[in-house]
Amino acid sequence: MLDQITPLILTYNEAPNIRRTLEQLDWAHRQDGHTHQLQLQGTVENLQAPIFHDDRKPLSRWFHSQVRYAELEAKKLLTSEPSSLSWTDRIRRWRIFAPPAMAFYCLVLRGGIFDGRAGFYYAFQRTFAELMLSLYLLEQFANSRNARIPHLNTQDSTAKLKAQSTKL
Repeated sequence: MLDQITPLILTYNEAPNIRRTLEQLDWAHRQDGHTHQLQLQGTVENLQAPIFHDDRKPLSRWFHSQVRYAELEAKKLLTSEPSSLSWTDRIRRWRIFAPPAMAFYCLVLRGGIFDGRAGFYYAFQRTFAELMLSLYLLEQFANSRNARIPHLNTQDSTAKLKAQSTKL
């Protein structure tokens, strides 16, 4: 197994590189929202040395990534059976409750409030990411309701408005 992993060490954390690597290691992962869950076979041991992962990136790239992650997470949360979700994912499905719960978790339960600016920055990022996910979930909910209510269906409404405007 190590001979399959060794040639695939990444030098830069980019989605295309990760995707290509994971395609070659399809026996070792499964997609779970925007993350990849490892499915290892065999013995798991501790590393002898630390792995340094510097994932700093421009804020604009972070925003772009969060949009993609929120879309993937929303799809996962909406298509999974609630009983198959973790308790944290079940809370995330509540949409309105999840963002403030994340702020409380990061600042109080994880002690970010004692980490100064870095703790608040991290808590703000995590809360913002949860807000984006909540917006995607709310949008899906509204779209599914609108599809069932004829007068709220945006395609029908647009067609009716166009028809009315041509009469004027």
